[in-house]
Amino acid sequence: MVTIGIKGREEVVVLPELTAKHIGSGTVPVLATPMMIALMEKTCRLSVKPYLDEGQETVGTHERFIIDEKKFGEKMSAKQHS
Repeated sequence: MVTIGIKGREEVVVLPELTAKHIGSGTVPVLATPMMIALMEKTCRLSVKPYLDEGQETVGTHERFIIDEKKFGEKMSAKQHS
């Protein structure tokens, strides 16, 4: 069960390919904002993963944050083919 207060931590070394200059989101060699957001999302996902049931995953919405991966994939696939 996911509860309020779960903590997590991830680290990344800022390699050239992760910089704003490299990906085109800026002109200086600092961690690009899209890479920072991806790191935050990854950290959040990995932080709660041990508390999820088998087959569950997280998604970044305000309405629902735990999903059944199989059902979610089937719905997504159906929408792509319609």
